[in-house]
Amino acid sequence: MPTLRSRIGLAVGLTLGIAVSSLASAACSDATPGRGDYLVHCAICHGDSGRGDGPQAGTLTAPPPDLTRLAALNGGSFPETLVYQIIDGRRIVRSHGTPAMPVWGRSFARDGASETDIEQRLTALIAYIESLQELAAP
Repeated sequence: MPTLRSRIGLAVGLTLGIAVSSLASAACSDATPGRGDYLVHCAICHGDSGRGDGPQAGTLTAPPPDLTRLAALNGGSFPETLVYQIIDGRRIVRSHGTPAMPVWGRSFARDGASETDIEQRLTALIAYIESLQELAAP
């Protein structure tokens, strides 16, 4: 027969599991295409707003770039192809560490997605990052 302590532990564990699952589900089902993937996969380093101030930013060898400034640093034009290549993993980025770091094209493929699904997910993610752009000087 389970003890009171083990029942309390089980209840707390289930409650935490449901809460984490709900938060992840809410992030992934956001109405803005690409935002859920951004919050789950990118915000840990780049921050919720894309400014490079995520909770893991300080642990990186090189600070993550401010994603809100990509267009401004590219003459006012968002570098969509370059961003796609970086996220997909075809271009090595020093701040992302070694090639052993998961790149999202490969990571999304592990979910059993087709190439079309992966491309749509990456395109939505990039469109979301483009929506974060600030062209004026900070």
